[in-house]
Amino acid sequence: MGGSIIAGLVAGLILGLVQMFGLGGGIDTMISSSVLGAAIGFLGPKIPSFGIIGAAAAAGAILFAISALISGYTVLDHTITGAITGAIIGLIIKFVVPKVMPK
Repeated sequence: MGGSIIAGLVAGLILGLVQMFGLGGGIDTMISSSVLGAAIGFLGPKIPSFGIIGAAAAAGAILFAISALISGYTVLDHTITGAITGAIIGLIIKFVVPKVMPK
């Protein structure tokens, strides 16, 4: 399980950097993505089947919406970005981590 937390954190950090430099986001976007990745990595092994992807997308949408409200950004844009980021991290946890990390 520790490996999936680190994998989620790294995936979130990479996606956060892409969002920060590619989409013009702030440092909060990178931090939110990293926290989201670690949380999804922690919960991923506990959620069965493809439910992880939907749960990750929902968690990303909620986390990024809260971040937007606190920072004063457009909530809808951040919510969509968070849902997409969460879904991508969920896909990585579901399909990549089991092949790379032994149990």
